[in-house]
Amino acid sequence: LGIWHRAHGDAVKQWIENHERVLKQVSDGGMAIDLSADLTAGHERLGSDIDDAIANHPAPQMRAQLSALVLASRNTIDSLRRSNWTNAEKEHIAYLEYRDIWLDRLRQFTTAESQVKDLRSIGANATTPGWLDRDDSPPG
Repeated sequence: LGIWHRAHGDAVKQWIENHERVLKQVSDGGMAIDLSADLTAGHERLGSDIDDAIANHPAPQMRAQLSALVLASRNTIDSLRRSNWTNAEKEHIAYLEYRDIWLDRLRQFTTAESQVKDLRSIGANATTPGWLDRDDSPPG
């Protein structure tokens, strides 16, 4: 697993960081942002690296969990783009579960203290995203 983490751990970290950035952008900017370009650019840029990381993971269960993390993050963005708040919330919750699993795994294979602190900060903000707290949300 160490060889895989050295080769692909950064791709997983970058994917999670990008997704967190997009969710913050949606929470901060609401629907005033361009939902097609602004939300998908990072996922498109990082897509081949994360897909390669999934394909090359040596453990089938971990490969499936990483695939689920990526799928849930892509589905969250797709649901937000379609203003399907109910589905976005379900996908976001699934994403969070897999994100936490993968952050723990990344921490296990990270030795530099600055990188460990960086990984700890990724999920430290437990506030509900603004787009989840919508009383005026249309039904899913």
